[in-house]
Amino acid sequence: MTVRVAELTMAIRMGVFPLYLMYKSAELPIGWITDEGPGGGAWPFWLFVMMLLSCIGIIAKWGAKEEQSRGVRGILYRARRADLSGTGCYRFDSDSRSV
Repeated sequence: MTVRVAELTMAIRMGVFPLYLMYKSAELPIGWITDEGPGGGAWPFWLFVMMLLSCIGIIAKWGAKEEQSRGVRGILYRARRADLSGTGCYRFDSDSRSV
């Protein structure tokens, strides 16, 4: 299984879960209740809408067949270690000079 197929598979699986949870949270009021505020299902419903949109974005990116970045190796080659007060931090830049 390639990384692209795994990405699509996980996006589809993760996209089905918010659909179910949106359905369940819609059993409570999801809109604004006059003189009370948001309904009991509003926060979870809109949270799962955003999760679903994220999954749709992943699928759209996959469908556009965008070229994968150089993966972990490309990221690690660009990373330069900087030592800030004893903790390791990584600076990402395009040049090959060390910090």
